Amino acid sequence: SSLIMYIKKLLIGICCTILLIVSPFLVTASPSPFSEGLDKTAGETGHIGDNSSSIWTLDNLPGAIGKMIGGVLSLLGVVFLILTIYGGFTWMLARGNEQESEKARKIIADSIIGLIIVLVAYAITVFVGQINSKI
Repeated sequence: SSLIMYIKKLLIGICCTILLIVSPFLVTASPSPFSEGLDKTAGETGHIGDNSSSIWTLDNLPGAIGKMIGGVLSLLGVVFLILTIYGGFTWMLARGNEQESEKARKIIADSIIGLIIVLVAYAITVFVGQINSKI
């Protein structure tokens, strides 16, 4: 049983690592024809320079970090959803077993606490980003 738990934890760790590595590429979607038209119009009116620079340059490091933070926070939202569903199924399948019911309640409570922490982290990130953009 401990070997199975170790394998589960290892697989979850590998999946999370892969998602953290791949998530920046998932967050930066290719531009749509609509946004290309907007960029062209903004360039012709002098509101932006040429649009050939990538987000992953040192000049745009805060923007790249912001995209990565947004991707990680999105991933954590998905983890919250999965944990909540898992806790709900565990509670439904407890069949009156107090230990299983308590385990399920703890999973749901911990996932809600995690969601609150993620939302507060996101709020702080947005607040600090707005302060830095005004300076």
